[in-house]
Amino acid sequence: MMANTSKSSEIIQGYKDTLKRQVEELVLRKIPRKVVELNVLLENTNKFKAMNHSDVIRTPQDPVVTEQGEEPTKKRQKKSKYNYDEEIIKNQVLVTNITFPSNKELSELISVIEPFIRQLIEDTSMLKMWISLMPKIEDGDNFGGTLQENAIGQIMMVLSEAKKFLCQISVYFEARGKIVSKVMKYPGVEDYIRAVSKLDKEERVNLWLVVCAIRNHYYSLYDYLVKYWE
Repeated sequence: MMANTSKSSEIIQGYKDTLKRQVEELVLRKIPRKVVELNVLLENTNKFKAMNHSDVIRTPQDPVVTEQGEEPTKKRQKKSKYNYDEEIIKNQVLVTNITFPSNKELSELISVIEPFIRQLIEDTSMLKMWISLMPKIEDGDNFGGTLQENAIGQIMMVLSEAKKFLCQISVYFEARGKIVSKVMKYPGVEDYIRAVSKLDKEERVNLWLVVCAIRNHYYSLYDYLVKYWE
């Protein structure tokens, strides 16, 4: 029994030692590099420049309808560059298999930013575990214990916000999909097309703010942890 307990203790201690080395590598090397990468991304104005939204979304043009008196059972299909089929039945156009593309520039930008968000979540989760496993600092005025609690609180705040960044991207795609479905249903209503353009512009600004926030979180974590070690 004692042998098993001793072996378990060695495994736990080995995990703690490995975690400590990983945290030191993160704080002293990886975080400074990450800040530089994020600054370079923010300075790349082409990534966040105002995009031309006139071609963001288009609706099928010049629909073909059947002539008066044509048999209601007769169907025709028309292929178009918008990748849709039109089933024309008795003076009606039923649009099926239609595809509206995502905003290409924003999709590419999201693919660049999303790994930074996921990495921030991973880094803060590791920092939280590291501080949680540390022995509680005891001193006369309990300053050490308060410092540990504050550090965990700071890390949890960053972790929570990073998770919200991921949710924000999902919310954007969901909201855009709903508006696009309105465009499909009411192709003659220009306000829906403008709504898509406005949503894309807002998301571009939001993504810029997300990158700024990630960089600032790394700044604050670095500063806080260095002071914590001191």
